[in-house]
Amino acid sequence: MLEDLPELGVLRFPEGAVSGLAGRAFTASGQIVAETTWYGQDLRDQNLGAVSGGHRLDGTCLSLVTEFAADNYGHYVLDGLSRIGIAERAGHPIGDFDHIYLNRPVSTSAKVLLNKLGVRPEQCVWAEDEPAITAETLFVTTFPGTKRNYARIVPETLQKATGVVPAPTRRLYIPRAGTRKIANESEIGPVLAAFGIETYDFRECDNEPDFFRSARLIIGAHGAGLTNIAFCQPGTKILEIVPSDHAYPYFYTVAESAGLDYAYIDGQSTGSRRPGTFGPSPYDFMIDVETFRDAIGQLVAEMDAEQGAL
Repeated sequence: MLEDLPELGVLRFPEGAVSGLAGRAFTASGQIVAETTWYGQDLRDQNLGAVSGGHRLDGTCLSLVTEFAADNYGHYVLDGLSRIGIAERAGHPIGDFDHIYLNRPVSTSAKVLLNKLGVRPEQCVWAEDEPAITAETLFVTTFPGTKRNYARIVPETLQKATGVVPAPTRRLYIPRAGTRKIANESEIGPVLAAFGIETYDFRECDNEPDFFRSARLIIGAHGAGLTNIAFCQPGTKILEIVPSDHAYPYFYTVAESAGLDYAYIDGQSTGSRRPGTFGPSPYDFMIDVETFRDAIGQLVAEMDAEQGAL
């Protein structure tokens, strides 16, 4: 189950400042608003200087800037865009703000999602263009959970971007490129084919929210590619492949918050970092093909049984 999460809310203060490079907000007196960050209260133990010299914005501004969002789809969507829901639940519709301060969308899908969630282009002040801002009236939200753990507001907000789709039927495998990929991925191709599972290619999808909402089974290695499970319908089966050197609960908590049927199998990383090392693992990993086959077989059998019970 989800760990206990702090209360969510919105803070509003005059002449507030935000660093777009670090995703940190400060009051006019220079006090950091730690609750809005991925690090949370840990920031209070760090020696941080207040933002100075930032571009001033008249009127109201909501900040969606968050750590790691400048180059990571998962953090951009889960940590940043979900804050729209926190603001709106507190009585501040996204369309009412004069300005929205945020990082540029990291992909075409992120750009489309931004539009679907009601952010107008003329509202946007890009952190890449203005590394720091001061707003006449600044609004910031609490982080949508805690680091690596997401509250229910995350899928609730993101699913506002989905339309009406047929009953979910797709069986998807989400590949991963770059670091932390499955080193023996070529060996699992026949397994995927045997169970009628298609390999997802984000470059060929122009509407990720609806595409993933039509999925009944999603399989993938831990990584930003699993962000889109937040769009899935309740009961969708998720099989996450977790590398031994990078075992974190990000997508378990997204699945739990969205009412998905989550399972995982372990993979053995090709290397191991020292305990407490910060940041993502650089190591690829191996999975046992028979374990993989058995796990999918069990999930597909459950799906067939559920279908037969309807």
